[in-house]
Amino acid sequence: YEAAGVIEAVGPGVTQWSPGDRVAALFGLPMDRYGTNGEQIVYPADMLVAVPDEQSLTDAAASWMQYGTAYALIDLGHIESGDAVVINAASSSVGLAAIEIANNHGATSIAVTRGRGKAEALKAHGAAHVIVSDEEDVAARIMEITGGKGANIAFDAVAGQPLAALLSAMAP
Repeated sequence: YEAAGVIEAVGPGVTQWSPGDRVAALFGLPMDRYGTNGEQIVYPADMLVAVPDEQSLTDAAASWMQYGTAYALIDLGHIESGDAVVINAASSSVGLAAIEIANNHGATSIAVTRGRGKAEALKAHGAAHVIVSDEEDVAARIMEITGGKGANIAFDAVAGQPLAALLSAMAP
């Protein structure tokens, strides 16, 4: 899904873009039809955004996906003010975006990271709570933070074994 570049040609009826324009591709199209892994791609004009001259194409390509993924908190999780939201892999770009979205919706962000070295950075980024999974019982800490109620939403970008700890600490 991540792509940015310079338009070489436009199709019939495309008026908002011209050859030479710097653009980034938005996410959300089927990858089997609109894959972005190539030197040249064909992409719908209405799924492009302009890239400012001061932004590198690499940065432009990498600036959308983490927020698009974390948007699941809104679209699927129906996040609300007051929700306790556990965010696994919190120091990843997707995790950081999820912290921002949770905070912007008035939720309590509970960041889960494996190492103590990332805890302060997560707090500085706005995580209300940080759990270091290599040192703490994740489920027990979630229950402690939520006063025994459990988390309303678990945002897990990792899956696998850590998911079991999150599931056991969910609110009904």
